[in-house]
Amino acid sequence: MNNRRTTLLFKVYGNNANPINIDIIAPSYSYSPRKKIKLKIPDQQFKACFKDDKHKHSLSKNVIENTQYSLNKITPYSSDVIEHPVFSIINSDFENHYVKYLRKFLFPKETINYGDITNDYYFYINSCAYYSDKTKPTIHIKTYPDVVWIGHFQYNYKTQPDDDKKNKEPYYFHEYEVDLKNGISQEIKELTESLFGKLMVLIPGGWLTRDVFFPYVEKQSKFYDVGLHAIYDRVLEKKEEVLSLKGTKVDFIKTDNVTRYIAALVIYELVAIGIIIDLLMIYLTRGRSAQGRLAKIARKAKKVSKYLKDAGAELVPPSIAVNTGMYYKTQSDKRLALIFEANLKADPLVAVNFEEKFDLIQMLEAKKEPVAGEKPADKKLEENKKILADGLKAIGVKEIKGSITVVGELSCELNVKYNLLTNTYDIKDKLGNFINNSEARVIFKEQIIVTVLLNGKYKNEFKFFGIETQVDGKFELKLNGAAALKTTFKYNKNEGLSMNKTLIFSGIKGTFTGSIKAKSRQFGDLLDYSPNEGKPINFNLIEPHNISLGTIQFFNQPKKA
Repeated sequence: MNNRRTTLLFKVYGNNANPINIDIIAPSYSYSPRKKIKLKIPDQQFKACFKDDKHKHSLSKNVIENTQYSLNKITPYSSDVIEHPVFSIINSDFENHYVKYLRKFLFPKETINYGDITNDYYFYINSCAYYSDKTKPTIHIKTYPDVVWIGHFQYNYKTQPDDDKKNKEPYYFHEYEVDLKNGISQEIKELTESLFGKLMVLIPGGWLTRDVFFPYVEKQSKFYDVGLHAIYDRVLEKKEEVLSLKGTKVDFIKTDNVTRYIAALVIYELVAIGIIIDLLMIYLTRGRSAQGRLAKIARKAKKVSKYLKDAGAELVPPSIAVNTGMYYKTQSDKRLALIFEANLKADPLVAVNFEEKFDLIQMLEAKKEPVAGEKPADKKLEENKKILADGLKAIGVKEIKGSITVVGELSCELNVKYNLLTNTYDIKDKLGNFINNSEARVIFKEQIIVTVLLNGKYKNEFKFFGIETQVDGKFELKLNGAAALKTTFKYNKNEGLSMNKTLIFSGIKGTFTGSIKAKSRQFGDLLDYSPNEGKPINFNLIEPHNISLGTIQFFNQPKKA
């Protein structure tokens, strides 16, 4: 039996169909020559029309437009070709009143009648057979503004050789070179005041923020470079082509104070994250002993790397370059999407290298003030700390000297795009860090490593029952920990595209194995002490922490704290 195939040919006559929606990118009202939409009306056949009234074979053609200049403006057409001029919401006041347009990009879903992000053009091509309901348009065209917003934020990012002969490759949005403003001292002063309360809560008492961080960043204001630009009325790229940046360029950063503040806020908070991580690591691993020295030296300091080195630490200031963009882009399926893009290059974002001497007995007994993000302590591990300290003190060991070394560097080069139409993220990382696009999350594989390894013999002479006694203690103490940085990108209608960073610190976990013997010259062996019957004792010298370092909003200016 042969297979049979039936082909059905049919036509759909949309007597009362919904309009065809088309989204396009259009130039500004001032652009010349004006862009026009061209529609060719095909010959109409009315065989499917069974109405008997006199308008049976009539065809009406009108365009109704809702723009910033007119509401429900009707333009009739009689020819078989409609050529209607269209434009976007961008007016001649764009350069002087850009903030209102920037807000429309940041909050595209806040529709206020015709004053939202689009202009609307309704094409009514109604006949007896096709779209016979003259109250419904045939085609609805929305015009979106042809603007690419570009922000650049850099700190300590040298593109020209200086005394150390080192320089970095320029880092511009899509390699489009723009002028950046150097030095933002007034903006930095305002930001230190507005962010004071926000950063103070990270560390008890706020001394690290007040006496170390703020004095540093205020003196470093000349190392900031910022820019906010827009390119509009471009030569548009095709849907499969890369973003075109050929058009009219505007530099907002030169004269506008609000712009400088927004730009300063982005890079300032990112620099703050890098330095605060450094200082948090010092605080977490050194506790209160760091306060006096850091605070005293910081008040007189000129460079953070110098005064932290004097205090027993070496800190490399971060080197950060960020560029961001917002723009509409035609997708492969011809739909139009608003894209938020951010590119981040930090080499390093965090670099820390210090060694701190400590006394194990003191650290076992110390009660540190809790830090925001500290995880609940394990009761068993807390008890082990006391067992270890009491056991050592019971046989006269009053101190065990050692050192903690914290070494590490976090670097990154990320590109993230958020598609508002599909609500999806596309994150690319050039350094091989772990990426979870479904959660818009990156965890840096490079970590800050905390290690302590003490091997030694303790010999000490002291009075034991009033008799001169010699103690010989053999022990091994291993401590280790690590810190990593988690970056999460997020979009919502209140913040636009933002980035949140969290410091993940494992704490310092320790294992003690040892024995202590005491003997006197007169009586021989007096004591053979092995805590936990000689088995390893696990303990947390410092508890684990997950510390939120705040949210950075690209382009958007949050309320002051």
